[in-house]
Amino acid sequence: MRVFCVLVYYVVLGSYLNTFAQKAEEYIEIAKKRRNIGDYNGCLANLNKAAEIEPNNAKVYGIRANTKMMLQDYKGAIEDYNKALELDKNYAKAYGGRAFAKYAMRDFEGAAQDYNKALELAPNDAAVYSWRGFLSYANKKYQEALADYNKAIELEPFDSKLYADRAMVKAALNDRQGAMQDFNEAIRIDPFYAKNYRDRASLKIENNDLKGALEDYDQAILNAPKQTRYYIERGNIYLKLKDVKNALHDFSKAIEIAPTDVAGYYNRGLALMTEQSYNAAIVDFEKTISMNPKYTDAYIHLGVCLSAIDKHKEAVQNFDKAIQLDDKNAKAYFGRGIAKASLKNNTEACADLKKAQELGYNEALNAINNVCK
Repeated sequence: MRVFCVLVYYVVLGSYLNTFAQKAEEYIEIAKKRRNIGDYNGCLANLNKAAEIEPNNAKVYGIRANTKMMLQDYKGAIEDYNKALELDKNYAKAYGGRAFAKYAMRDFEGAAQDYNKALELAPNDAAVYSWRGFLSYANKKYQEALADYNKAIELEPFDSKLYADRAMVKAALNDRQGAMQDFNEAIRIDPFYAKNYRDRASLKIENNDLKGALEDYDQAILNAPKQTRYYIERGNIYLKLKDVKNALHDFSKAIEIAPTDVAGYYNRGLALMTEQSYNAAIVDFEKTISMNPKYTDAYIHLGVCLSAIDKHKEAVQNFDKAIQLDDKNAKAYFGRGIAKASLKNNTEACADLKKAQELGYNEALNAINNVCK
């Protein structure tokens, strides 16, 4: 009878412990599902329960750290990675995750040490090579970055992002041909990722291939039609090609998509200036300033437009504001000098023009010769 009771005890205890462990796994699975739908707080709540049930489960802390990373709680993530590694010193992904968190907190040396440890434990992890490569790239250690991306691509030859990232490294090393080949390969693997077209366009601009850059922006916008930055950047290429009509179309489209984004109004103001539509440009620059009262260049261009329609006093006020925001801005002094000269205040105009030249604005020299007599 006693033996039977002992057996029953252990069967019940084992069942209880299995249920205990199973509940922790259930919370982890629920947490993953919550994270997949963007419910990070719900994810953390379930992981906290899992940690209470299994406080010595390194995986729980690792997953919770990853979730905190998504919430940009880097300090909290590092604390959880530390706990995970305390429980499992061979947890390679925890070293990799902690490295990324340290990078975000600008602990570059600590990040490099963790990436090295992660690769010591998992020497065939392409992701860690790419992360370490990115760290080296950010610190301008381009040859080290290139070596890591080469290794990552050797391990994962069909990952388009690796080619795109290596292209940026090659561009930094002035290997434009190699960079172009990598962008081409990235796009061949994934022709629907808009950013690769945009980045290749930037390289084409450096090569003075503006028409080729336009073609890439066309494709980028086709793939990401709500990305306002692409319209603004394409608009600026149109301006370089003196195609103001299409530039204005792109800047207006950017405003239509994101009416609270100051960049659309500011750039459209610049385009309107090029065709001497000063009154319309003034409206856009005033809108820019109402949205961002510390936008120095907007005050300068507003001042230029006001001077162009003979509102020199108002122009001086805007140049004053620009100088208050940035007292080393040569263009602001030059613009104010020209406006004051138009108001026949040659003494102050001469002082401003000389200040502009002193700050490196050599175009002020001709004005100085005319005003400072």
